[in-house]
Amino acid sequence: MFFAIYTLSDAINPSYNHITFELSKEINKIINQKNNIMSHEKNIAIIQGLYEAVNGKNLEYLKSLGAANSEWLDVPFDFTTTGKNAIIDPWKSWFDIFPDATCEVRSLVGLGDTVIAQGYGRGTHKGVFNSPAGVLQPSNVKMQVSFCDVYQLENGKIKRADSYFDFYGLLKQLAPEKALSLS
Repeated sequence: MFFAIYTLSDAINPSYNHITFELSKEINKIINQKNNIMSHEKNIAIIQGLYEAVNGKNLEYLKSLGAANSEWLDVPFDFTTTGKNAIIDPWKSWFDIFPDATCEVRSLVGLGDTVIAQGYGRGTHKGVFNSPAGVLQPSNVKMQVSFCDVYQLENGKIKRADSYFDFYGLLKQLAPEKALSLS
């Protein structure tokens, strides 16, 4: 109602034009803030769903998060996967190495189109691991590794993921002799 009164007043007194313009800018800011809150809440839910899919080995959900322009960077390996399968392929490789892999998300924070997940990955080393420290043959060792993944989403898909994890800590668990040679 307040907005309508000033709009009608514009015809009578042009000095109200500035007030009307400022008021409409404020209304638009509030609407945009609400949309951003809803957007980052939706993005958080998508990434929460990703980790639930990892824990449940729901490859279809993981695959659904990829787009033609998706990128996944494994930071410790300086290796980027691109394209529609950029999200599922790294997870499939991880499951080949650690078939019982799970992720415990300790913190999940979203801001606009960015979501950051921090937690622990766990699993048993049952597959060949082609790592930067060389080929690690299956050791049957149960491991736990800290991770922090940064996701950028666009239209419900992961546009980019940067996956940081403690490779040296993982190496100390799987092949302590190789870890010692690096220290």
